[in-house]
Amino acid sequence: MDDRELDNPFWSSLRSRHRGLALRAGDVARYPPEFAPFLGVADAGVDTAAALQSLVAADESLLLLGVAPRVPDGWHLQAFPDLAQMTCTGTITVIGGPEIIELSETNRADVLALTALVYPHYFRPRTMDLGRYFGMYRMAGSRR
Repeated sequence: MDDRELDNPFWSSLRSRHRGLALRAGDVARYPPEFAPFLGVADAGVDTAAALQSLVAADESLLLLGVAPRVPDGWHLQAFPDLAQMTCTGTITVIGGPEIIELSETNRADVLALTALVYPHYFRPRTMDLGRYFGMYRMAGSRR
């Protein structure tokens, strides 16, 4: 992956790996609501007025990451703290611990139950269809 794609990750994904899912109007694209609440724009200068009107329902909130476009009157962009994006090009040493499994359709109900508690806005019924997900069923920790 070209690290520059991380500068505008939703747009990068919606025009490449997930282009078959993308709902698109010109230089604005979004995931269908059942997959994720993410929207991307090609660059900050994109006129989003017509695209937002056709792609976003009146009661919806969507998230952007990287590039914030100009928005028409009546729309509001709210800034959140920066999000760290990490990449690793080296080999990762596996350490002992709970078994990590690749999650599948048989785990979907469990994943949706957990993410409803911790990521209720981000994780949707079909989010797992976007790629590979891994998890563990045993948790350990201590509290002092």
